[in-house]
Amino acid sequence: MPSSDEDKRTSSPLHEAFNAGDLDSIDEMFHPDWVHHSRPGLTLEILKREVAEYRAAFPDLRWEDHDRIEDGDKVAMRFSAVGTHTGELMGIPPTGKKIVLSGMSMTRYKDGKIIESWEEVNALGMMIQMGALPEDSVPYVAR
Repeated sequence: MPSSDEDKRTSSPLHEAFNAGDLDSIDEMFHPDWVHHSRPGLTLEILKREVAEYRAAFPDLRWEDHDRIEDGDKVAMRFSAVGTHTGELMGIPPTGKKIVLSGMSMTRYKDGKIIESWEEVNALGMMIQMGALPEDSVPYVAR
């Protein structure tokens, strides 16, 4: 199991920090040797910058964690986020559209901190919902 009761919460500490806009607490959550296997080269500084960019583009964005499964020092989670696109994101001007972003993650803890991460989110579906891509330009599974 994760090394502390705090790690066993039903919601992700990172999602809680995102919802609260608490970028400073992100540093405290991660082990100095943290690796994000789905995005090699991702650093905490880049992560915090991206969180700030998403919060600016979707000020009402709220993450919700739906399922959490623990096995030893790993935690798997299914999650979603809902928000309104009212600010620029990756060069895409605000559309005013409500989007739903879904994903799954696997996190491994060491000494009570996140040391490894794997995550997949439906970013393509988000781009379609924002109108950045036409719906019929991608396979159904991405919608």
